[in-house]
Amino acid sequence: LILCFIHFYIISIGLHNEVIKFASTSPFMLKEKQFYRIFTSAFLHSNFYHLASNCLSLYIFGSRVERYLGKLNFFIIYFIGIISSSLFSHFINLSYSIGASGAIFSLEGAILYYSIKTKHKIDGLDYFIFITLSILGIFSGFTNNNVDNAGHIGGFISGIIVSYILYKKNNKSI
Repeated sequence: LILCFIHFYIISIGLHNEVIKFASTSPFMLKEKQFYRIFTSAFLHSNFYHLASNCLSLYIFGSRVERYLGKLNFFIIYFIGIISSSLFSHFINLSYSIGASGAIFSLEGAILYYSIKTKHKIDGLDYFIFITLSILGIFSGFTNNNVDNAGHIGGFISGIIVSYILYKKNNKSI
């Protein structure tokens, strides 16, 4: 809901392009100490299709992470996914970028790791389905010029790493 509110609000006041210029990741954001861009970029979307596809993906992967790993872990994974995807985008892509998809890929990486580690089906989906969805998602980024695949890959990797750490921390007694 937050993503939708932000998107429709900045469109309704006629500042969509200006906000994107001010708040997207950029090749100079760290050099010019504009650290806020690391976070603000994840709450902006270029158009309705971009917003809708990210909201759908957030629902699919986010609801599963929240259900199986917990609300706090969802927040941790998503927050670290925002940071890692923005930094990967900054250092590898070297261009402007917006969208929640990098953080969503962190949720995807987390639920993939969890399904592999626990050998459980997640709402009827096994790890092979999550691997397939991950491969398709990253592959589609290589075939579309307007997709920041560096952010996707950075988020995905961070999701696996954070899920590994959380799983190890919560299962020390085993």
